[in-house]
Amino acid sequence: MKRRRIIVNVILAFLILPLIKMVFDYIYLKENGSRMFSGTFLEYEKLYAPYVFLGIAPAFLLLILWPYNYLILKKRRSLLVKILIFELIFIIFICLAGTVSNIWTFPFWKNLIYVARTLPLSCLFASIIHFTVDRHEKLNSEVKAD
Repeated sequence: MKRRRIIVNVILAFLILPLIKMVFDYIYLKENGSRMFSGTFLEYEKLYAPYVFLGIAPAFLLLILWPYNYLILKKRRSLLVKILIFELIFIIFICLAGTVSNIWTFPFWKNLIYVARTLPLSCLFASIIHFTVDRHEKLNSEVKAD
């Protein structure tokens, strides 16, 4: 079953995450494109693709998905607890990255936007892992126990 977990995590990091990033970039450039970038969206993605596939996807795999899988494998947890664990890992990563890259604004309550942005991603990724890997492992362990 570890093979299934590894495959799902790699698909999430290198396929689903870049796809979500491209959709959000497209929406953002559609609204603010004339002020930010003078080219087309395809030109923007060609410039940005190496950063996503060589930077964001491996970092997401190693810094978010690996600790998440380590924490949920210790014992069986409900989907809500898995979502909260995923969100907690996201928040810790954002806090650590924010101290290095100076993303914090004043007043501090304006920084809650980062939590609001990562909550849907936490729900999506934790649900995908739960329904494709964890639930399947639970069903297999129940069949073997009978």
